[in-house]
Amino acid sequence: YFSEVLHHVVNMMGLLMFILWLNHIFGCAWFMIAANTSGDTGFSWTGKTYGIEQTYKASGGLFQYFTAFHWALTQMTPGSMSVEPQNSVERIFNIACLILGLAFFSSVISSMTATLTQIKMLRQEREKVILTLDKFLRRKAISREVALNVRKQVFQRMTQRKPLEMVD
Repeated sequence: YFSEVLHHVVNMMGLLMFILWLNHIFGCAWFMIAANTSGDTGFSWTGKTYGIEQTYKASGGLFQYFTAFHWALTQMTPGSMSVEPQNSVERIFNIACLILGLAFFSSVISSMTATLTQIKMLRQEREKVILTLDKFLRRKAISREVALNVRKQVFQRMTQRKPLEMVD
């Protein structure tokens, strides 16, 4: 049981790392588009001001990176932020990211729901085994001391990688 839950947790962590990596790529692409094109309007999102008359272009590299990364995250999730496309190239990229984000976000939610359902089913299966064992021990009038030892052994075996076999 424990190893299967751990397996699902590791898979979810892998999915999270993939999401972060993908958003890093989209954020870098978003920044690259702004840095290399001014498009048909002559403007890009990096030329816009934030706060007290400071442009994103005049900000430090770390702030620019995290602004672009934040923008990418909002394309994959139902979030929002003040950075918007300022020319046709940025807008086309934004639309493409929104379409990919819609498909990706629904897929991630579906995958996480399936994983959590599997974990819940594993827990229910484990509880069913323990309940069946308790009923058996009571029905056979096994002494309390022996029953506790049996339960302890079953718990130990259930947490090992090798599943409990009938011969055990």
